[in-house]
Amino acid sequence: MTDNPPIIQKLLSSTAAQVLLIMAAGLVAYCNSFHVPFVFDDMNSIVENPLVKELTFYMHPSAAKEFPLYAAFKSRFTGYLSFALNYRLNGLDVTGYHIFNLAVHIGNALLLYCLVHLTFRTPYFVNRQQSETGRYGSMIALFSALLFVVHPIQTQAVTYIVQRLASLATFFYLLSLLLYIKSRLAQVNTERFFSASGIAFYLLALLSAIVAMKTKETAFTLPVIIVLYEFMFIEGKIGRRLLWLTPLLLTMCIIPFTLTNIDKPLGDIISDVGEATRLQTAISRWGYLFTQFRVIVTYLRLLLLPINQNLDYDYPIYHTLFNWEVMASLLLILSLLALAVYLFLQSRHNISKAKLRHPALRLTAFGILWFFITLSIESGFIPIIDVIFEHRVYLPSVGFFIALTSAIGLVGAWWGNRMAYAGKALVYVMLAAVIILSAATYARNGVWQEDISLWEDASNKSPGKIRPLNNLGNTYFDRGNLGQAMVLYQRALKIEPYHTTWYNISNVYRKTGLIDMAIDALNHAITLNPWNSTYYVNLGNTQSLVGKNKEAIESYKSALSVNPNDAKANYNLANTLEETGNLNAAVHYYGEALRIQPDYRLAVEAHRRVLYTIQLKATGKRSNWKD
Repeated sequence: MTDNPPIIQKLLSSTAAQVLLIMAAGLVAYCNSFHVPFVFDDMNSIVENPLVKELTFYMHPSAAKEFPLYAAFKSRFTGYLSFALNYRLNGLDVTGYHIFNLAVHIGNALLLYCLVHLTFRTPYFVNRQQSETGRYGSMIALFSALLFVVHPIQTQAVTYIVQRLASLATFFYLLSLLLYIKSRLAQVNTERFFSASGIAFYLLALLSAIVAMKTKETAFTLPVIIVLYEFMFIEGKIGRRLLWLTPLLLTMCIIPFTLTNIDKPLGDIISDVGEATRLQTAISRWGYLFTQFRVIVTYLRLLLLPINQNLDYDYPIYHTLFNWEVMASLLLILSLLALAVYLFLQSRHNISKAKLRHPALRLTAFGILWFFITLSIESGFIPIIDVIFEHRVYLPSVGFFIALTSAIGLVGAWWGNRMAYAGKALVYVMLAAVIILSAATYARNGVWQEDISLWEDASNKSPGKIRPLNNLGNTYFDRGNLGQAMVLYQRALKIEPYHTTWYNISNVYRKTGLIDMAIDALNHAITLNPWNSTYYVNLGNTQSLVGKNKEAIESYKSALSVNPNDAKANYNLANTLEETGNLNAAVHYYGEALRIQPDYRLAVEAHRRVLYTIQLKATGKRSNWKD
């Protein structure tokens, strides 16, 4: 990878130029993403989430216990805090959220760049240094980071705002690993067990690991990766190694303790773990695992050939290992793991003329193991309702790109000794791949520009799945195209009579004045899912339209029995009670709406108005109720 033109050679050899190139590549690939709207889970996690709108919850977390998203708030505290800070600075202007997401993504690329550079300074590489290692180490670091930052599979973790949880967890994950390496190198280089800089770096690594654990559950694998790195690249006596590793290994307790109620007996805690690790699905653990063998191969295909990306895959569930697709996928996975072990064993030998004795073989093995270890949380035994999402491969892709680029670097080293221009040609091929992937990312972000284009893309690629049809119908409904919305809802209903579809149909009927049909559709939705407070609220709203206030009050109370912290249910119940003359009860429910959502402007005004009316009746004194 030498003998390039002077400008290219300078660009590829200067650390400052490489860092600027990585940043510029990220900015170019995502320059059209800053106005992508809130979509999908952004709505309930950010737009409609009261826990994001008040920073007091982060100073006093116990105040959030009554809210529906408290479990996510508790386990992903750091991520939700970042949303709350964005809301304080930007409100619901998406630009600020996207700037933050992209900054985190570029930061991750730079951390990956530093990780590879630092790895070539570890005892393993220093003790086996040769010209090829030094020559290609910088290129492996550069192209690992470039491919990571521009690859289109990352768009879901970057452009989809709420998936900042994946990218932010990766940031603290990589930062913790880097700080740990710095602490160990400080100790190794000074030949002392403790050094001031080593302790400082170590404490920061420990802090970053804790923050990562409180950002997303995928950080659970961080101590495992640190142990793997320690034994692959750092040298020392086993006792000293364990002393460094034990505190970091103990951080693995954070996530299980967060997901369970630790004030219960041990048997109950174990039971809670079983429920806490089953996320909204009845898929068996074995069925989920067998399906994940196929999903992992899909992730690998997307990393190698990122075409037909989809926000909402209609993925089949496999219930047996003895399906040829599942078996073939498992064999591929086992082959890659066996390859990692083989490369590691080969890398243990001293450097010789044998082409498979280059020390960078160990880096390839490390990358492969990283991919599978970090993917194990969401592609293992823990059933999740959506078996595949592209953002789940964000952290594992770090290992993929390390393995890929180090393997390509090894090929370049081997070819370079035989063909004079092979190394230079390989650099141009890699640069061309970066440009092509950047263009693909820009194009994929174009699909995210409008919720209609995003859900049209998903519904076309998943024609047998009802969720894309419902969400596409909702976008048309929001734009006033009720006819097209109803067509899509009816298509979804033919696939499956789902409660969300009936709810959406009721909105169309209500908007077109067909109140009785709207009430009937809402009753269908409630029959299929009696635990959704929104359905009862809309039923009450619809009943109020035709003067059925008594029935509406009962519907709102049903909503509150399901979810006492539904601000709209409290507000609408208060409104109806006020209309029927029950002012004292109205004051109470207006107050509840304000407790749940302090920035609820209509509730503030209504609360003051009713209090004024009560005061006027009691004292006969008039004043301005707005004061």
